[in-house]
Amino acid sequence: EVNSSSQDEIGEVAGAFRDVHVTAQRLVEEIRAKNHAVRENQLDHRADVSGLDGVWSQLVGGMNETMASFAALQERREHAELETARIFELSLDLLCVIGFDGYFKRVNPAFERTLGYSSEELLSRPGFDFAHPDDLERSREIWSALRRGEPVGQFENRNICADGSVRWLEWSARSVPEEELVFAVARDVTESRRAAEEQAALRRVATLVARAAAPDLVFAAVAEEAGRLMSADIAMIARYGAGPSATGIVGWRQDGRSVPLGTDIELGGENVASAVFRTGRPARAETYDTASGAVARWAHDIGIRSSVGVPITVEGRLWGVMTVSSESDHHLPPDTEAQLSGFTDLAATAIANVEAREKVRQFADEQSGLRRVATLIARGVAPEVVFTAVAEEVATVLPGLDLATLGRYTADRSIEYVGGWSSFGEADWIGQTVRISGRNVSTAVFETGQPARVDRIQDDATGASVVARARGTRSSAGAPIHVEGQLWGVMIVASVHEDRLPAGIEHELAGFTELLGTAIANADAQAELIASRARIVASADEARRRIVRDLHDAAQQRLVHTIITLKLAQRAHVTGDAEAVGALVGEALDHAEHANTELRELVYGILPNVLTRGGLAAVLRELTRRLRIPVDVNVTSERFPAEIEATAYFVIAEALTNVTKHSRANAAEVSAEITDGTLKLEV
Repeated sequence: EVNSSSQDEIGEVAGAFRDVHVTAQRLVEEIRAKNHAVRENQLDHRADVSGLDGVWSQLVGGMNETMASFAALQERREHAELETARIFELSLDLLCVIGFDGYFKRVNPAFERTLGYSSEELLSRPGFDFAHPDDLERSREIWSALRRGEPVGQFENRNICADGSVRWLEWSARSVPEEELVFAVARDVTESRRAAEEQAALRRVATLVARAAAPDLVFAAVAEEAGRLMSADIAMIARYGAGPSATGIVGWRQDGRSVPLGTDIELGGENVASAVFRTGRPARAETYDTASGAVARWAHDIGIRSSVGVPITVEGRLWGVMTVSSESDHHLPPDTEAQLSGFTDLAATAIANVEAREKVRQFADEQSGLRRVATLIARGVAPEVVFTAVAEEVATVLPGLDLATLGRYTADRSIEYVGGWSSFGEADWIGQTVRISGRNVSTAVFETGQPARVDRIQDDATGASVVARARGTRSSAGAPIHVEGQLWGVMIVASVHEDRLPAGIEHELAGFTELLGTAIANADAQAELIASRARIVASADEARRRIVRDLHDAAQQRLVHTIITLKLAQRAHVTGDAEAVGALVGEALDHAEHANTELRELVYGILPNVLTRGGLAAVLRELTRRLRIPVDVNVTSERFPAEIEATAYFVIAEALTNVTKHSRANAAEVSAEITDGTLKLEV
């Protein structure tokens, strides 16, 4: 192509050519006429030759001018071509010429640098060979339009590099149908595209986390988003467990097929999951042909050729591993670890938040179970009924249990099983008495008076071990039952599976064993004492549940939003998106300030400082100022014992809260006066 000035010069030269052509034609005609005259003896030689000389001079002069113009134009064209060649060679954008046959005719060095192929490789294969399979159909449609000479706007597609990685290119192309060529410019937009996709993926997962989605939904979203972001064939999240082992909990496959999950696979050998477990750092396997161990065999069976894994560290502990894998001979890109590491930061946050919510839910369930047991105790039911109820509640509330039993230590160093629960039916060991010996939970608790666990039950032929092995027990844990400061017995939970019981489960039994101690101490029962105890426990339970609920519904959600938003701001900072960083930090600050306010309100509701310093009248004046409706307060300024003031305050506060929320009242009145030694409250 030439610019407009060059086109003007070409026009001038073409005009000169036309003049020369006309002169030459006229000369030919005159020569023919002279020849004819000579043959007819009609030629005036001197005059005619003189005229012919004039024509020849004119012709030669025109040709000289034309050749000079051509020389000047050629010099300018050579200079322009040199400049064009320099631009072609030095351009950071990808420049190319493509024939209508689909082959590159010329590519600049930027093409080689970006895709990793030599110019010979690029020129020897059809352009579609480098396109990502998922973009082939659309690329062919655009190519057909270019061949028809139709204008095509900017478009993007993915191209496979020599190392197997994928680069996004943004194209601008024009065709010259008469020359059967397409001139195209492409820009590598991989990083900006990847950053945008990563932010979008993180936002989608963060939205699920903020909405308190179920753990399996969050994990599935994390795996799918990571797999798509890395252009992987398979993405998985596996959790490390006892053994050590790895258990796939969620998997995603690009072709939609299922990934085998739920099986504990022993770690060991040379493979990604084992390397991450050993080192706590990212690892990769360029090929599973030389890998070893159970994990490698599993990966080979499902078609994995190469993998990259990154540890998932939750609150300082190695929780599991996230892997992305390829089923083809193309290796995963060199930056996969870095990309996946950034992504697992949010995955770890999501898992931590999910676990926190699960702990809150488990705590609420535990409190409900304790309340039900407390209710039985308050009703004065027989200890045997309480024992069975406690075993059932423990098995319902705590995870991973197959068996639960209660044992009473006897004076002759034996244990009598007085209650129990089994996931397989009747607890047929209840009523048995065996000697305490061997390596088992019953013996450990008896000897130390402290919670204990045994992760591998030994077949040591001792009484307690025989009872446990007869029910298929693989691991067990227990907590002591103390009655009035003395060791009375033990509560034991067990699993028949290879998995160990959850860490710390022996300490989670404490709430139940404390209730058991109370029930046993009052088995002969003083009804009023038992009823009072039940009310206290129920009240404490309600208070704890209210605090947990308030924390979960208010401050915790704000803090979760704060963490997620700061993570997003961190990622935006890494990608250089200053505008997004400012907006996200502002949003995080807003959430944190709201959380602080809500925590202050929660603390105020537990026990206001004003009540301690100024008494009932002062705290009620403070309370009514915080309400949305006017309240007339007529309360004596006299001070009372702390428990009376606290009780009166909470009664009035709860009543006014209900008035504000439910009564549609325009105003309220509160009075407190002493009548016959009794503090009378009226709202």
